[in-house]
Amino acid sequence: MIYIDDVHSRLCRTKIRSIVRVNSVEDIQRSIRRCRERRWKLSIAGGRHSMGGQSFVTDGVMLDMRSFCKVLSFDREWGIIRMEGGAMWPDIKRYLGECQELGD
Repeated sequence: MIYIDDVHSRLCRTKIRSIVRVNSVEDIQRSIRRCRERRWKLSIAGGRHSMGGQSFVTDGVMLDMRSFCKVLSFDREWGIIRMEGGAMWPDIKRYLGECQELGD
């Protein structure tokens, strides 16, 4: 067992079974199947900014989604960016900076 916590308040220390760093949809599917077969609880976390403990489950497996941070679409007219579930503000800022540099 290992302990994790949110990155801001440090008020949600939780004992979990393991962290799985996923890099593909197949990794996610494999992890879900494995947890289901073993009857393990499963949680999903990106930046671990949840100050209410929503990203963690005691004695469960946590999928680390931080590698899922790609831009899926950007509607310039409406200013809407669709990104994968692990994206954080630095990823968005980096993408917008690249757009500005390219003159998009």
